[in-house]
Amino acid sequence: MQPASIPWLRAEVERCKARLQDLDEFEAIWHRYAAALRTTIAQMRGRDDTQIPSDVYELLPAAEELRVQVLTLGPVKFDGEYFWRVEFSTLTQANLRTQPEKLFAKLLEGVPDEVWDPGEPRSVVTPNALDAILGEAQGLINRKREEVKKDIRQKQLFLNEKVAAEQSNKAASGDITLKALLRKWAVKLRKDSGDIVGGALKDQLKKGRQRWSQLKSDTLQTRADSAPTRADTAARSDTAARAPR
Repeated sequence: MQPASIPWLRAEVERCKARLQDLDEFEAIWHRYAAALRTTIAQMRGRDDTQIPSDVYELLPAAEELRVQVLTLGPVKFDGEYFWRVEFSTLTQANLRTQPEKLFAKLLEGVPDEVWDPGEPRSVVTPNALDAILGEAQGLINRKREEVKKDIRQKQLFLNEKVAAEQSNKAASGDITLKALLRKWAVKLRKDSGDIVGGALKDQLKKGRQRWSQLKSDTLQTRADSAPTRADTAARSDTAARAPR
């Protein structure tokens, strides 16, 4: 398995953040649905699941619209597995327009019946039964949120480590390149300096040879100019012979 790349980790962090936004969207509609159920159950207090008054029927259409939204968002925005657990399905299975009694039957609680039979409890719809289920559902939502946040923290930490390592490698590579460049410049500088010194020395040697050749030529010319010719020698000999003794 290849190690996770920086682009992949960044995409994963953003995906997890989007999951949090999805969860917030689901939780908002879930809270609206829970509020509608609380209002409805408050009107059913003390009644059994079949004793539905007219004011409750008036509340059911709005609650049903919210239930449909919850069913639509739950598997997608929340969680495809968590949403179908009893903490949610208990409150979302029944159609509130046509079969509200199926929901109310799941919210019954035994309470003492002081009117009809003081010694025997009577099953009635209570807000307490609803709140117990809503609390369990909210616990799952909170758990899912913490799981996503933990995933974000882990991937963000891994991403930060990968970015830091890459920057360190680039910095080290840059140092190596700079050192190599400096060495290259140093070699070139020595070479250029050597060429300059060597060229100057060659010029000086060339000039010296030229001067030596010129001096040698001048010396030879001077000697040639000062040497007596045969005519000069004969003339001096003749003059000496004619001189009176």
